[in-house]
Amino acid sequence: MNRIFQLALVLFSLLIPFHASAAPPNNEFITLNLPQTVLARIVNKMVPFDVNVSSRALKGAVSIISIQDIRLQNQQISCKLGLIGKNLRLVTEIAGHKINLNVGTVRLNFHTDARLRFDARKQILYIRPILKNNKRTAAKKADIGNALLAFISGRDFPVAIKKLKPLIADTNHKSVMIGMSIRNIEAVNGALKMSIVPSIHNINPTRVQKK
Repeated sequence: MNRIFQLALVLFSLLIPFHASAAPPNNEFITLNLPQTVLARIVNKMVPFDVNVSSRALKGAVSIISIQDIRLQNQQISCKLGLIGKNLRLVTEIAGHKINLNVGTVRLNFHTDARLRFDARKQILYIRPILKNNKRTAAKKADIGNALLAFISGRDFPVAIKKLKPLIADTNHKSVMIGMSIRNIEAVNGALKMSIVPSIHNINPTRVQKK
């Protein structure tokens, strides 16, 4: 993905005049679309990963082990998730006494839609699953399965986006630094759209050589 950013921004830098401390207006930004097929390959490299589901009613370790059938459309992602919960305990209260129901291992497979919300100031992408129909592999563990699904549905899961490194371009004995700031990330039909605001600055050539 970094190579895509670099290529797009280098091309951008060659198409505009260089001005010291030039900050573009809000409507001048670079748009990059990540196709859902590429996103699916990236996601497959990331699983499995742990999900923090600890609460008063539910204890244990939960991991997402598969993300399949990814579809991107207007402001929404749909997919099929596979979860596994280990050492799960359902905490209930009867007559003022807490009771721990040890369930053990639970596997869940279900379809979900998810809404995206990007906080540009914090550079955090929030993903909120909204569960659809689901099918559990162990019906006798329905209570813990429902508790797990209810906990995940409608909850924001934050994904921190690392700050993009600036590019440095040399031309006509001048060095220009192109800073990058992600303004928005959203789902469009068949792709994940990223809007990036560039900032152009002249820099001291000796500073570049030292680097």
